[in-house]
Amino acid sequence: MLVWAAVVGREPHAMVDGAVKGVEAWLLLSQHCLSRGVNGIAMATKPQTIPPAEALSLHSLVTPTEQGIASRVLARTAGGNLTLFAFDSGQDLTEHTSPFDALVMVLEGSLTLTIGGKEVPAIPGTIVRMPANVPHAVSAPERARMLLLMLREPATGPDR
Repeated sequence: MLVWAAVVGREPHAMVDGAVKGVEAWLLLSQHCLSRGVNGIAMATKPQTIPPAEALSLHSLVTPTEQGIASRVLARTAGGNLTLFAFDSGQDLTEHTSPFDALVMVLEGSLTLTIGGKEVPAIPGTIVRMPANVPHAVSAPERARMLLLMLREPATGPDR
């Protein structure tokens, strides 16, 4: 069993076998709590990413959690992370910001992303860019899976 713990604001949150208990913790856990403590709470060691040179079924890489959100980091580099999420019906990631651009790719089900106050429906086969420093949230009206590609290098150019 892999157990993580973190403090978000003043509220304790934990993740057990990839299921976030307290949805505000998901970003904190995926970005900051990989191998160090947060507010004095000990962390488990870094979870394994996927093995090289092996074809894997995305469906089998994360187990959905009843009334929860499960996640697994598939790849991690200095340039960013690729994380697979599985949402149960009715689950939400509350509004937050990130210092980096992120791309959401819906694999199954449907999601409603709210980005800078604009609702963006997303279905399988679609990709949505969430710009850095813009408040965003994710809502799953049904069971859904998505890939999140966090781009750690600041984007530049006229469309910023």
